Amino acid sequence: MNHLADIVGAFSQKRIVVIGDSIADQFIYGEISRVSREAPVFILRHEHTETAPGGAGNCAANLAGLGAQVTLVSVLGNDETGQILSGKLREAGVDCSHVVLSDRQRTTTKVRVLAGQIHSTRQQVIRIDYDHKPGLAPEIRDQLHTSIAAAMTGADAVIISDYNYGVADPTIGDLVRAAVRVRRIPVLVDSRFRLAEFSGFTSATPNEDEVRDFSALSSPMRPGWHRPRSRWQAARHYQRRCCCRNGCRLRSYCSGRRAPSSAPCDTA
Repeated sequence: MNHLADIVGAFSQKRIVVIGDSIADQFIYGEISRVSREAPVFILRHEHTETAPGGAGNCAANLAGLGAQVTLVSVLGNDETGQILSGKLREAGVDCSHVVLSDRQRTTTKVRVLAGQIHSTRQQVIRIDYDHKPGLAPEIRDQLHTSIAAAMTGADAVIISDYNYGVADPTIGDLVRAAVRVRRIPVLVDSRFRLAEFSGFTSATPNEDEVRDFSALSSPMRPGWHRPRSRWQAARHYQRRCCCRNGCRLRSYCSGRRAPSSAPCDTA
């Protein structure tokens, strides 16, 4: 426990850059008043709406909560949700000076509707996603490149958070790789759909399905996939194929006693 406390305490001395797709997580709370006459659905009386940072924004806010100096490089739409999310991030202590606000972009928003009766716990009944098309306009990408170069000056670590909305694509990965080559600072990657395209970094955080899908060794039809050793082998296969520098520290949600390598994170 003392070692863990020392790691958490050291965050206040670290400057970390988070590059990736920021998402607005919205929660709409309502009380069920009656059943609609228009359709067999509940009518909710709106109580309140909460907006919280998601995606790369959530990562940045969590790091700031641990005491780190955090700079976020991302893109938000210059819309109401983007303004709210930007405000929430600043309230959390995140440096948003390198967040691009664009009129050509829509802020990615995940809206969760939670309903319940007067004295009951609110439960999620539906989620509505407001996405923009993957990819960014050339001028926005140029702004990102400039922001990344400026933000990484003096950084102790970099986190790439890729949700496939266009900010943290492999091109950005190449830019980061070139920037850290001299200073040799750790780079951690969390990519939901294309982790194999981000090779040569310090650490990765695939979940079980991502390791399985990536690895030819770990076909879903392969007998014994449920055994911890099979999952461990699949994770090691990922490490070899991605050729992560310094012996890639792999964080994976593989269950069982034998998990993939889990050396302490270099950012601590």
